[in-house]
Amino acid sequence: MAKRDVFLVAPTGAGKSLCFQAPSILTGNLTLVVSPLLSLMQDQVMSLRALGIGAAMLSSNDSREEQTRIRKAMSKLTAAKSSSDTGELRLLYLTPERLAKSKLVMNLLEKIYASGRAPNGYADACDKDYERLAALRIQFPKTPILALTATA
Repeated sequence: MAKRDVFLVAPTGAGKSLCFQAPSILTGNLTLVVSPLLSLMQDQVMSLRALGIGAAMLSSNDSREEQTRIRKAMSKLTAAKSSSDTGELRLLYLTPERLAKSKLVMNLLEKIYASGRAPNGYADACDKDYERLAALRIQFPKTPILALTATA
């Protein structure tokens, strides 16, 4: 919430996900969640949607229709004048591969950032490839990074 970078190591079940879900819900801004764990992302998206919170997931397993729907929701963020105008999307879960390989997604993120609607932060849940977070820091310097990992 303070727009500062955080690195959190906590055991499974300690509520790490709330660290990026709560700011997104409270501020109404988009939060990106980068994770290699498809089943974790699917569970969280289903749980958030059941609560009426706009969440989506992009992975290589998605249909073209689903990818198009999510990109349209992201496009709405670039045109929004205030957080109440941003539509449904609050949390976007991405695999590291989708983030690294999708020029369309990165282009939309750049447009969201350029429109002054910088996301709350990037959460990297359990991913050991932290170099990708450094690249995001360079591309989006005003966006805090929240890196979460479970203890061994």
